[in-house]
Amino acid sequence: MPFAVLLAALAEVPDPRRAQGQRYSMRHLLLFSVLATLVGATSYQKIVAFIALQRERLNAVFGACFRRAPAVNTLRHLFLALGRDDLEAAFRHHARDLNARPAPEALRTVALDGKTLRGSVEPRGSPDFDHLTDRKAVHVLSAFASDAALVLAHQELAGAPDEVAAVPTLMALAQRDGAACDAGSATLDPVLRAEALAFGERLPALWADPDVSCEHRKALLRCLIDKVVLRRSARDAANVRVVWRGGEVSELTVTLAVNALAALPRGAEMKARVLELARAGMHDEEIAQTLSGEGHRSPWQDKGVLPTTVHTIRLQHGIKAVRRCTRWPRVPGWLTVTDVAAQLQVPERWLRERLWAGAIQTMREPSGRYLFPDKPETLEAPRQLRAGTIKSADLTKSP
Repeated sequence: MPFAVLLAALAEVPDPRRAQGQRYSMRHLLLFSVLATLVGATSYQKIVAFIALQRERLNAVFGACFRRAPAVNTLRHLFLALGRDDLEAAFRHHARDLNARPAPEALRTVALDGKTLRGSVEPRGSPDFDHLTDRKAVHVLSAFASDAALVLAHQELAGAPDEVAAVPTLMALAQRDGAACDAGSATLDPVLRAEALAFGERLPALWADPDVSCEHRKALLRCLIDKVVLRRSARDAANVRVVWRGGEVSELTVTLAVNALAALPRGAEMKARVLELARAGMHDEEIAQTLSGEGHRSPWQDKGVLPTTVHTIRLQHGIKAVRRCTRWPRVPGWLTVTDVAAQLQVPERWLRERLWAGAIQTMREPSGRYLFPDKPETLEAPRQLRAGTIKSADLTKSP
């Protein structure tokens, strides 16, 4: 009979019910509840549904005489009346029988594995969820004997980074129960450790590689990071605590975008500074560059001041922009795009398209204007490019 050892162990549990009117054998009720839990039952109602669905098969295999499935209250009252110590003693007796080996002196394989228990914490949004401590689900490190399919010992931990440190204690508990294993086997292999360190040195270059996609970077971070805790310390800032898989912790402060200048801690100071520089005759771009160097930022930016922010503040206070020359002055010894197009008798748009595509390389000013050396060979290269004899021309190397 399958589960005969477990059924015999459960028969030793004292029955807390009265002798009168008992319709169901307690050992069968306990065994069927265990089987229902193994297939995913998480409530009394689901256990009863399992027994009702499998009743005839359970009666035939285990010799029970259930004419129908028990009521939910029958099962509930039984579990509430059972002695916790008596039930635990029965399961420990069953575990000792499973752990019995014909050759106790032989070494055995014990696997260590950490798991987070599903359903061990109330979900977010439920009335019982602890919003103050933000309690995580229970994490358990277990020692599993593969020959007996038995968990020899387990220990509750705060999280995955604490697993390695808890191995010696867990192995001591497992050895006390008769598992012959070496606690030192949990240490990392030297070759694997060297490979891990070498890979760590390549991480910056791997992260900067443009061929690495965003999805691969996210997957890499999930392998390295256990959790990230984000707590807003101010309207425009948040404290970030990164817990790495190895147990190390990194803490940093991240600036957040806000929707108004008044929400910035230095918003009033920046406004006064903008008005001061605007009245002094500086242009919006120059004011934005100056304020960025002083550590100010626009509301929607994590750093730096945009010229549009300066423009908005200036107009709100009725300050007009200082007129500035919008024409580019001529530079002696250099030709503009218009000059070159006129001398080559080609459309100016054709020349600009070759500049944007990189087919023609020449000097470009910070303002965006392209300049060509005023030399005969400057005109020859675009002619050959238009004729198709060459594919590109680099005028920056012109003597």
